[in-house]
Amino acid sequence: MRNQYLSRPDVQKYLTMSSDITKEEKKELLAWIKDGNTPYSNDRGVFDESDHLLDFIGAIRAKSEYCEEQLRLRQSCGQ
Repeated sequence: MRNQYLSRPDVQKYLTMSSDITKEEKKELLAWIKDGNTPYSNDRGVFDESDHLLDFIGAIRAKSEYCEEQLRLRQSCGQ
């Protein structure tokens, strides 16, 4: 049985535009939309370089990339 939230037209359109979503990202997205949110916003307060709020998956990925970059910087500084 398909999940009713993933069957919503706005979510279907979002998933079609973001075909590379991982299972873990989809799981987080489902929890996000079950709480009444749209996939086109995020709870992390992440914006792009033009100060536009990133969509949910974009925010997850941006936050992950930021954390990975910070870890690399710490390692390169010998901390």
